[in-house]
Amino acid sequence: MFTGCNVESISYGHTICAERTAIVKGVSEGHRKFIALAVAAESKDFTSPCGGCRQLLVEFAWPLPIFLCKPDGSVMKTSLEELLPEPFSPMFVTLPSQAKDSA
Repeated sequence: MFTGCNVESISYGHTICAERTAIVKGVSEGHRKFIALAVAAESKDFTSPCGGCRQLLVEFAWPLPIFLCKPDGSVMKTSLEELLPEPFSPMFVTLPSQAKDSA
C-alpha cells in the first residue's frame, strides 16, 4: 500500500495531489501495477480524483476500482473507467522508432 497527501504550492500549477503522490511513490519503489485506489477527504461530499490524476492513473492502473471515502465512514465504489470513459492512453502514442519500423 502506498499513501499520499496533497503537497500545496503557492503556484497552484505546482500543487501535487495525494493520488499522484501515492502513484509516484509506488513507481519510484519499482511498482508499475496497482490494484485499487482509495481517496479520503475531509468533505461532506465524496471527492474524486482530478483530471490530471485520472490521466496518470490511466497510464499505470487501467482498469482500476476506486473507493471514495467520507469522514463519516461511508464509501462509494466507482472505477477509473467510469470517471474517465474515453482516456488518452499510451497505446495511442507511436514512438519515433516504432513509426520508422512500420514504414
